[in-house]
Amino acid sequence: FLGYMDYEASRRVIRNLVDAYMEFFNKNRKHPKFKSKKYSTNHLPLRQDRVYFINNMLRIPGLKPGNMIISNQNTSYLYKKNNPTYYNCKISKDYFGNYWFHYSLLTNVNHTYFSENNIPQTEVIGIDLNKENTICCSNGIIYKKPDTKKIDKRIKKYHRAVLKDINALNKAQKKLERTNSIDELQPSKNAIKRLHKYHKARKKKKDIIHNFINQSISSIIKMNPKAIIMEGFNTEKMVHNRHYIAKQIYDCNFGMIRELMKLKCGQYNIPFFLADKYFKSSQICSVCGTINKHHPDYHTYHCKKCGNTMDRDL
Repeated sequence: FLGYMDYEASRRVIRNLVDAYMEFFNKNRKHPKFKSKKYSTNHLPLRQDRVYFINNMLRIPGLKPGNMIISNQNTSYLYKKNNPTYYNCKISKDYFGNYWFHYSLLTNVNHTYFSENNIPQTEVIGIDLNKENTICCSNGIIYKKPDTKKIDKRIKKYHRAVLKDINALNKAQKKLERTNSIDELQPSKNAIKRLHKYHKARKKKKDIIHNFINQSISSIIKMNPKAIIMEGFNTEKMVHNRHYIAKQIYDCNFGMIRELMKLKCGQYNIPFFLADKYFKSSQICSVCGTINKHHPDYHTYHCKKCGNTMDRDL
């Protein structure tokens, strides 16, 4: 859709190639890989001083005079008091044929974050992470992970088809090599379509889980607690096993929840603490402090000394 190729795009590409080879010659990185036209992501660098927004319309160099792109980003309010500067502007085409505009924005904006003298609205909130409810707060609010069983079945179906195509291609390649041929077989168009469906289903599941995490953390931050305490554990060791629970823990994205919560607490001046991963939080009674190691029921905690009975996560 571009009227002509901007010279800045070719300059940026050559500059990136020179930087990659300089890193290789300085032994900081490996040799640059040549990108495949079929599988790689296409990028178009843009000249940053010719990129600007008008309401929700985007103007980039290369378009014909008067043509603009409709965008969901509305940055016209920034021009009233500030003069923003754009950096590293580029347009990319992802694996599914969608076009994305990437840029870095430098401007002065008055943040609406909580101030240092802000009065907290709620008490300290403790957060427990598990594979069933994902996020369980000490104030009784539970954020359940959305059901993705239908998407999981679709991903499993497409994954089997992709593995079948890969095995068939490998067998045909080995058969061709026996004839001393140097030709390299390429996957068929139908195989590429099945691969696109597989990646599209995985991306949809990823977007659903990430949207759930962002909305849950935003609602917790809006409570404006005195502090937030979250259990700290090593998710990498928990995932490295052959049991089915490892896959469930991997889908919960505990590491992403922890890092995003830490980032949001820093922005809103909320103290954030990580409990020791060896702390026996599920064995100590919250009323009398007695340690009960054995639990006949996983979901319910019962203290033998004081008779306290409550939900184990709370």
